[in-house]
This record gives sequence, structure tokens and C-alpha cells, in this order.
Amino acid sequence: MASELYDYSGLTGGNSLDLLGHLIRWGMAGKKLRTTQFTAQALTDGIEVGDLKTVFGSSQDRIMFKARLIAPNPPYQPPDPCDPAYFNDVAYVYKLISMHPWFVSIKDTSVTSPVTRGDLILVELEARGPKSKPKFNMKYGRFIKLLSVEDPSPEEEERCAVLIKMFGKINHDPLEIRKMKIEVDSGHRTKGVRQRTIIFNNIKHDASPSCVPANRNAKNVKDYFGKDLWEKYKDILGARESGNDEKAYNEFGYLGRWQFGIEAMVDGDVMPRSSLDKLGGCKNQRSSCKKKVWEVIDEPSNWSGVASKKEWFANKGGIQDTAMLKYTQIRFAWLKANGVLDLDNPKDVAGMLAASHLIGFKRAKKMKKNNTETSDAYGTFPSDYYTLLGAKLC
Repeated sequence: MASELYDYSGLTGGNSLDLLGHLIRWGMAGKKLRTTQFTAQALTDGIEVGDLKTVFGSSQDRIMFKARLIAPNPPYQPPDPCDPAYFNDVAYVYKLISMHPWFVSIKDTSVTSPVTRGDLILVELEARGPKSKPKFNMKYGRFIKLLSVEDPSPEEEERCAVLIKMFGKINHDPLEIRKMKIEVDSGHRTKGVRQRTIIFNNIKHDASPSCVPANRNAKNVKDYFGKDLWEKYKDILGARESGNDEKAYNEFGYLGRWQFGIEAMVDGDVMPRSSLDKLGGCKNQRSSCKKKVWEVIDEPSNWSGVASKKEWFANKGGIQDTAMLKYTQIRFAWLKANGVLDLDNPKDVAGMLAASHLIGFKRAKKMKKNNTETSDAYGTFPSDYYTLLGAKLC
């Protein structure tokens, strides 16, 4: 299998704990929330995470891979990478695979019969919220067992054939994949930032007569989309950011359903400007600033829209939704004023708003107008968000 399928830079050095740390703390820690099991289809071959045996004192190995949920009644997901319609768009399939969850084995797993592309597997996801409307963790899940070996056909019209085209013939030999070394986090998340040149017109969403704005000339973003599309935009972005979990947070101080940092809190009228000023040179909330960031978050007097972080996580009075509208309105107005939005095409507007949510509106503009883009600290590019939100909006 092609080694470039996995971005090893995100699993070693400064960013290693971002992914593997989550897998260690979450995937192996045992069930803390209720879980739901699904049948899924592997999108990548299983890779051996050799050094996890040191962490867990295990004599055997763990494996991890990307997969797509199939049944029963799976939650919202990005477009299906195995769809034959994408056979000739390898770059897009790469992006789609990257947007799907990681699954990690929860028991010692023999690597003599590894999971391979296309295989059907049993997995489980944790869920929050009411059982009638669960909010699943769509970043990480647990691999339970292999259900069947599928060996997809390489023929263009067959499901998952693109995975053969991209990565070559599948073999079922014991894993001989280089292991990922877990190193100490350097404290500088910027090691994950990357830049690249793209051809934006190749990914720009086409307008569709079935996908139109409620009010093309609206000044307010919610009025532009209309109620239904606005709610759908929030749901898609929330699923990507947190699995739509209002209580979600990460160690760098990004909080809630849409992972607001302190600057976003200010834009959403949840914190005063003085709270951001207290960060000084740490306004970007980089890894070395974690202590200062959390001091601001933990102090109730630094909040204005609610009394404390506890009320933010509880979404008291719908504060997260209110803040999301105010925050997005600022980006909508700026992008519109700078001629960056195709206002006849809500897919393009949603994609650009999502890109600016990830990386800021100026960098989103640069992606579209200059064909260059800069990733966030985790290596995620704004074009990934543009593609996902626009494709799923309507």
C-alpha cells in the first residue's frame, strides 16, 4: 500500500500527541459513554501502531485505520469515497478519506490477518445526548472485529475500485508496515502548519438550480441561507468540528460544538475584548500558551454572554447558537464585501464560510483568489472544509 496514504508528520514529533494521544486516552480508556455499534467499510489498510504496546504493557499490537459507517442508520458523514463516480478524481477521494473517523483496536490484535481496504468490520462509536437524537463522536471509534474480507474489484464501475487505483493491489500478508514512533510533544503546534498551491477552479462547487439562496441580497447570513440551509450548515460544520457535541473541548482551549477559541468568543459576544487582550502574545492559542489560555477560560469574570464556561458547555439560553450566528455574520459580511462569495451559489458560500471558520477569512480569500492555502496546526487545509461543506449542503 502506498506509504503516502498516511501523513506521518502528524504522528511523530510535535503533533504526535494530537492524534495518538487522543487515541490512547479515549480509544483504550474503556467505555465512559453509551455506545452504538455499526457495520463499517475500511477505507485504508490497517496500520500497526507498534509503540502503543509500550504504553499499555501489551505483548501484541494495536491497529488503526479509516472507515465509513454503512449500517444500521449511520449518522451524517462526508461523501462516500468508494462511490464509483469519484473513480477519476483521486485528489478528491484523498480528501474524503481524511474526513472519515479513525478506528483503533481495543484489544490485542493479531496482525497476521489484517484489516484491508474494502473489508466489512464491526465498530462502535460513543454518543451523547438523547437516544432519540444522539450526537456521535465522529473523530475516533473502536474496532471490534473483522466481519468479512471483500477484496474490491479494480474495475472502474465497481464499489471501492478507486482504493485499488490509488494504492495498488491488496495483499493479506502479515503487516510489514513501518511503525509510528511516539515522541515527546515539542510544545509548538506550528510544526503541523503546511502550505501548498492549488487550482481553486478545480474544486469550486458548481451552481445547481435545486440549491439556491433564500435571499441573495440579504445582509444577514441566516436570511441569505434561509432557516433550513442555515441549520444544515451548522450541523455539517458541527459534525466536522466536534461530532455536534456542545461539551466538546480540546487541550488548547477550543470549546463547544463549533470549537470556539477565545477570539471567536469575542466575535460571538461571549467574552469581552479584554479577555483576548489578556492573552498577550498567545492570541493564536498555540501549545506553549495552554496554561495562560485556560486561566482566561476558567475565570468567570472573563465571560460576558454567560457567567462561566459551565454555562457555555450547557448551551444556556442557546448561547452557542447565538454566538455562532454573530461569529459567522462577521465572516459573511467581510467575504461578501471583498467579492469572494458567489452569492448565486449557496454551496460556494457555505464552503467559503467553513474555510474561514478553520483558518480565518483573509486566508480563505487567499485560497480562492491566489490559489495558495495554509493549513491549520493539525495540517487540515481550508480547501478540505470548502469541499466538505459545499458538497453536503444541498
